[in-house]
Amino acid sequence: MIAAERASSRAQRARDSYDIAQLDRSIQELREVLGDGAGDLPFRAACRANLGVALLSRYGMLGNTSDLEESVACARAGVEQNSSGLARIKDVANLAMVLDDWFLVTGDVEDLDESIRMHREACRLCLEPEHRTSSRLRATLGNLSGIDSLSTQNHAVTAQVLFHASIALRTRFLFFRLIDDLDASIEIASEAVDITRTLRYARQAGVKEYGRIRAMSLSELAARLQERFDLTGDEQDLNRAIRCLEEAHTKMPRGEAEVALVTMRLAAALGTRGSRRQSESDMESALAMLAQAVDEAERWPELGPELRMTEADILLDRAQLTGSLADLDRAAELLETLAGQFDNSSPQLCSVLINLAKALERRAGIYGTPEPGPLRRRAAVAWQAAADLAAAPVRRQLEAACGWGRRAMADAPGSETAAQAYARAVELLPVVAWRGLDRTSQERVLKDAGEAVASDAAAAQLAAGHPDRALELLELGRGVLWSQTLDIRTDLQAIEAADRELARELTRVRTLLEGELHRAPGRDGASATAQF
Repeated sequence: MIAAERASSRAQRARDSYDIAQLDRSIQELREVLGDGAGDLPFRAACRANLGVALLSRYGMLGNTSDLEESVACARAGVEQNSSGLARIKDVANLAMVLDDWFLVTGDVEDLDESIRMHREACRLCLEPEHRTSSRLRATLGNLSGIDSLSTQNHAVTAQVLFHASIALRTRFLFFRLIDDLDASIEIASEAVDITRTLRYARQAGVKEYGRIRAMSLSELAARLQERFDLTGDEQDLNRAIRCLEEAHTKMPRGEAEVALVTMRLAAALGTRGSRRQSESDMESALAMLAQAVDEAERWPELGPELRMTEADILLDRAQLTGSLADLDRAAELLETLAGQFDNSSPQLCSVLINLAKALERRAGIYGTPEPGPLRRRAAVAWQAAADLAAAPVRRQLEAACGWGRRAMADAPGSETAAQAYARAVELLPVVAWRGLDRTSQERVLKDAGEAVASDAAAAQLAAGHPDRALELLELGRGVLWSQTLDIRTDLQAIEAADRELARELTRVRTLLEGELHRAPGRDGASATAQF
């Protein structure tokens, strides 16, 4: 037992210090303890849980999927032990968390569905009377000094359960683009952040790392708010995200590896607001924060590419505001370096190439630029490379195909290249606005994609001498939603004659598919946490 405790403590220190050698040693020791068969059932369950967490940490550092797969097996074994109380909540929540990561590896929707089921179960357990946090939580967040140690532990556990449930909903949003999932993720993350306010009153009762927990909760909430801002343009979300990140930046203990992530997110949010408001002071603040993040990222080298991407974005926005050629050239230099570092399987490469193409086009369009032709040709190559990336999000592929088409039409009107690029863009429209989205989300996606894509594609085909193809693309682009509606409207008379119940069920499903956006969890005044 002493060996197991020593290995668990070493694993914790290794995770905190990002010491791979020490983490490897602790994993080996925990495996040996489990292999010896010593200890009672609770002791072995604790060892297995610690092994799973250590493996998950090593997966995060090295990206070895076998570590993640073994971590999933450890988490499943923990749930199968049928523990009770807080241990049960932690076991269920841990399985949900590792399944989130496992889904990102496998892409299997069943893994995501199982993850969300586990998150629901963990939330349900937290809300049971024997585990529930103080009923005064909402009304008296600042007056909880009298809670006992067990209630304190429950506050900490409940906050983490809600936090990871929010992550799962965001993951589903990223894959299926249902804004209801993002709304629910934000509301649940907000409740988790509210709970972390109580932890400072509980430090003497055993809850550790208040500043770090509070800071990371605020940082993750801010990330979701920024995603919703990108969708809706509601500046209230952006301003709230900045306030969250400013507090997170002050709360995060210096020396923590995650401090660079918080600082980078604050820089990106300030840069976004500076671009929206045309505020040079916001952009200056953003670049100053980013320089600080670079210094802080020495312990987190994998943040390097994202830091450079953020810097390039801010420099491009400032160049557009001030006309600075130095900013524009520096942004293009950063983006070309990044494009050479990512391989074609990286989803980030598409964004890098799109921004590089924009920077090169902008530089070529500045009066007095020597030899703008080569810059435009480099931009065309970047647009096409981005459009050809199968690993990129479909909406980014669509943006790249449109950019490629515009560049080709400007350089060589009537070329087959322009016709090919725009045809690619139109063919992506039904994929972007796929049937799994609700009607409002489909309309938003198509509007964001550009209402003139079909017309531009038809013009490119006509210029290339293909009138039949022009008409075909025009009908395809303008009839995405209508064709989907026609597909689900079928005559059910024959089915009803054979099976009336089946016909009624098909009618119900068809009505749902044709219906408008359903209200998101929590919008009717009920708690999003309870509904989740």
